[in-house]
Amino acid sequence: MTSIDPRLRQRRIAVRRAAGRRRLRILIAVVVLAAGFGGAYALSRSALLDLDTVEIDGAFGTEADQVAEASGLVIGTPMLDLDLDAANAAIVGLPWVETADVGRAWPGTVEIAVTRRIGVALLPVGDGSAVVIDDEAVAIARSETSAVGDLPVITLGPTGDLGDVQTLALPALDLIAAMPTDLSRGSRRSTSSTAASAHRCCRST
Repeated sequence: MTSIDPRLRQRRIAVRRAAGRRRLRILIAVVVLAAGFGGAYALSRSALLDLDTVEIDGAFGTEADQVAEASGLVIGTPMLDLDLDAANAAIVGLPWVETADVGRAWPGTVEIAVTRRIGVALLPVGDGSAVVIDDEAVAIARSETSAVGDLPVITLGPTGDLGDVQTLALPALDLIAAMPTDLSRGSRRSTSSTAASAHRCCRST
């Protein structure tokens, strides 16, 4: 039997023990990281970081309800799972919405700010109602009457649905925009007409 110098033996034991401690430290670090990631994931799925509130600015009453419904956001959904781009696109798809901004406000709120399209003229439908259009000729709403405040009436029958551009009304809108301000109350009227003027259109969406 070969005899090993005690000092060499102790050195070998020390080296093995040091290697064992390094492996133990690595194992502990891996466990801690795994626990951290697992805890973070569990936290992101918990009620602490789910959607509790949707705050809407720029719309009120039924319009705010339309924005909330269009967004598709569901209370209780994990905040990280919310598709805010899709919500934004859906809100802008509402006929009367010009722009929308949707963002997270941690830990559990989504803030929605909308800019409304402003009606500048009416297109009579023929049954006594009318369609309200904005300065880009987008049909934004229906009116039960063809007289709404001081909005001028363009005698062109609207076509398509709410949200569609009423292309035939664009020249009249340019004319209205060019008129002096003192003619803006009750005197601006275009008498252009088309065969579509007798048709009911722009169905509510």
